[in-house]
Amino acid sequence: MVINYGVKDSKVYLPASFRQKLEALKLPDPGDDLPPPSKWRLGIQISPDPEKLVVGSVVPDSRAEKIGLKVGDVIAKIDDKPVKEIEELRESLSAAKGPIEVVVVREGKEMKLQEKK
Repeated sequence: MVINYGVKDSKVYLPASFRQKLEALKLPDPGDDLPPPSKWRLGIQISPDPEKLVVGSVVPDSRAEKIGLKVGDVIAKIDDKPVKEIEELRESLSAAKGPIEVVVVREGKEMKLQEKK
């Protein structure tokens, strides 16, 4: 079964047809509990910082680890689009049509990290 997700106000919405199938199978509606599609996730936790996106942790074997993100990296851009807030990061990831390029600042130096196909 293919599920097409929609995003609005940073929440993932399932199409009505999927909710109808859940109802027909007598399964509970997951509401907002389903995670977004994997292409919209990196596998990182952001450290609290009001001015920038600092990587606080990287999930082992995640997309972020494969790209080369490390704890302490400051995410500056996704595909040449500046990101300073978590919402901008989510929007950039959801808009990406293929492998992404992440610009980070690591130990004071800007680096480009390219996702492999």
